Amino acid sequence: MADYLRGQKRELELPLRLSLVAPPAQRGTALTNDSRLVNGYADLTEDNELHVVKRPGFTLAYTLTGGANLTASGAYDIYHFWTQNLFPGSAGLMYRSNTLVATLYSEAATLTYNYWASYVQSGTRSRVLLVHNTRGANVYNPNTGVAVVLTLADNPFGPLTGAVNTGSPVVTVASTAGLQKYSTPSASGGAFATSDFVQSIDSATQFTMSANSAITNAAQAITFNSSGPNGTRPYVDTSKRLLPGVGDLNSRAHLCNEISQLQSADPGDPTAWDPLSFLFAYDRQQTPIAIARHLTFVLAFKTNSIEFFRDAGQTPGSPLLRVDNRKLDIGLASATALCELDGALFWISTTDSKRYSAHMLEKGELKECASPSIARLFSGNTPTVVYGFTYSGHTFFVCTSVTGGYSAVYDKQLGLWYFWQALGQTYLPFRATCFDSVDGEVMFQSFSGGTLYKLNKTASSDAGAGFDMDIYAPEFDAGTRLTKYLSKMYVVADQIPGSTLSLRVSDDNQQTWSDYRTFNLAYDRPRLDECGSFYKRFFHFRHSGTQLCRIRGVELDLLPGTL
Repeated sequence: MADYLRGQKRELELPLRLSLVAPPAQRGTALTNDSRLVNGYADLTEDNELHVVKRPGFTLAYTLTGGANLTASGAYDIYHFWTQNLFPGSAGLMYRSNTLVATLYSEAATLTYNYWASYVQSGTRSRVLLVHNTRGANVYNPNTGVAVVLTLADNPFGPLTGAVNTGSPVVTVASTAGLQKYSTPSASGGAFATSDFVQSIDSATQFTMSANSAITNAAQAITFNSSGPNGTRPYVDTSKRLLPGVGDLNSRAHLCNEISQLQSADPGDPTAWDPLSFLFAYDRQQTPIAIARHLTFVLAFKTNSIEFFRDAGQTPGSPLLRVDNRKLDIGLASATALCELDGALFWISTTDSKRYSAHMLEKGELKECASPSIARLFSGNTPTVVYGFTYSGHTFFVCTSVTGGYSAVYDKQLGLWYFWQALGQTYLPFRATCFDSVDGEVMFQSFSGGTLYKLNKTASSDAGAGFDMDIYAPEFDAGTRLTKYLSKMYVVADQIPGSTLSLRVSDDNQQTWSDYRTFNLAYDRPRLDECGSFYKRFFHFRHSGTQLCRIRGVELDLLPGTL
């Protein structure tokens, strides 16, 4: 029997929530269409809600002395490197915070070279910084503040004038500074053969040769061929070049040149380079681009492949051994499109078929990070600058194409891509990042001008000026192509006085847009009424000004039909 006394069940129909974040869905290489998040990032809560948060701002940290002549050249750990272009030459400068700590190797030409660096072992208990560009290298000791030039192989050094004695390999000179182990004498007045070499550097005034002197002379001049890293180039080019990157593994430093010759320093001594301690990364005959370390491997990046090497402890000769089953058939787009952060390697990749993408190698596992739309974007204007930083529980990798006018930012935790821009540009105008241990902040190295910026965590402003966060939500049709009437819209966001959120819509696939309407985020329940009818619609939200902003959701009161 029917229960006519029982009332109808009371139900609360929850309003629809608009999806604000989705992978970029560009159909070509243009950034002016389809869904995207500009100057913001997504935050995943413990209850699996995606919030949209406005990115932090950038505030000026330092302007270095002589900044007008400084061009950014890289960063590592707490150090950042600049090239000081002064007529008629240039100088490589190394800073810690805003303090110049070393002048690095450079050639007498007004040219800018990027620097790469890594800590390597020196002795049994200390470490030094091996810093190099393609033209030369330095070994910097953080404890003494001294940077020693590491001359490339087969460059002349000397002459040194010192005392030699018949039947003794020991040579006493005024100073052994700059002399490298394994260097061979090119001219010694008959004291030593050209096949002999420096066996050890014993003190600041004394070294030992591999053979005894054939003469006695209290002031014998000796000129050497240096025995540093080999910078041989292909074909008949006699100039010296090193590849970007340092492979530090098991107390040894490893460098590579343009003929894929992977060289190894002595254990615990990055200034000693045995000319026989090398092998060739010749699995595929491709142009080498850079080297890096991952886990217990040294990686040789080429145009369309990556070779892995492990330390097999072999001697004499190279201690490295190729790991054939780890080779990858993807390469590196350019030397500056590779970075390492917290043990993960991230780079702009390319293949034999000229397909550009982004890959990450973490804990030995390879992951392709670029979606098809991002891969299309990279194929049109390939990023040439890649760096990473951590903020608010996220690890971000920034991929910048200056010619393309964009910075695509990959969120490692969520696997999402965003587009960021700052300081009046359509991209992030930074070359690299480093960590400032004095301020405890990540520093962003501008492309030029000797300026360093840090994150502004208390306001959404770049150098004091507010910026826009733009949310282009995915096209919305509520799962049906029937006509719908949007009676009300509510924004669930942080309640901040003076903060507003603008909205415009497009019902013709972003060909035309409505005028902006405004939500007042100072209210506890910001709302817009009578938002029109549509079949399908794009929503564009914009937050302007210097206030912080976090949007938890947008709720829609939808009715079928047209009003």
